[in-house]
Amino acid sequence: MSWADSVQRLTSERRDFVLVSLTAIRGSAPQIVGAKMIVTANGLESGTVGGGKIENHCIEHAKLLLEQQSDSEQRTWNLQTDIGMTCGGEVTMFFDCNRFKKWNIAIFGAGHVAQELMRVMSSWEQCSITLSDPREEWVSKVPEASHIQKSVQESHEERVSNLPDGTFVVSLTRGHSADIPVLEAALREEHRFPFIGVIGSKVKGNKIKKELSEKGISQQALERLICPIGLPFGDNTPPEIAISIAAQLLTVKDSLND
Repeated sequence: MSWADSVQRLTSERRDFVLVSLTAIRGSAPQIVGAKMIVTANGLESGTVGGGKIENHCIEHAKLLLEQQSDSEQRTWNLQTDIGMTCGGEVTMFFDCNRFKKWNIAIFGAGHVAQELMRVMSSWEQCSITLSDPREEWVSKVPEASHIQKSVQESHEERVSNLPDGTFVVSLTRGHSADIPVLEAALREEHRFPFIGVIGSKVKGNKIKKELSEKGISQQALERLICPIGLPFGDNTPPEIAISIAAQLLTVKDSLND
């Protein structure tokens, strides 16, 4: 895959990357001006700016820029004194940092529906997913992926307050009493969260809204609470409920980006 193909693919996937370009040479160097490579947090994606020590040096520097959320920059290195190569030349590299706003999703609960939903979302590398549940044995069943963070937590209220603005909040806990603290915390800051949904029936939704209203949550905020969560298709089995939830999350995300 060429570096240009990588740029197109990573952009469509909304994955952060650095385009490294060799912009100037003085003396000897193992590549030509204009050479390019693509680096992600995982390392070299495609292309080359010379191979060997110089390329490894650039890869590590690009990864550091991504990790530290640094701006694009230009660096000049002496191949012998700065990098330890036998070449006596000097190279100038431009590190063009390309970052994309992450789609954050917070899942509360790790039961049967959550397990199926996480399987669906395990390939959604364009988003950052956090999942928490007080039951360690259920959390451990959730698929491993670089964009999924799992935690065993008894109290959810503090976690809600620490969520980034723009997070989609999904409550799939063991039941009504566990959902209420999540929803109350989220709805008190509902302007921060474009999606707040909870699993259940319309009857459960009405009961939850009544209880939250008694706790002081405004009617305007309650109107944004989605219960039952998920689009109206499929049956009541966990796999099909999970697909309907995933479809709804994607639908809302796309509507916000229009």
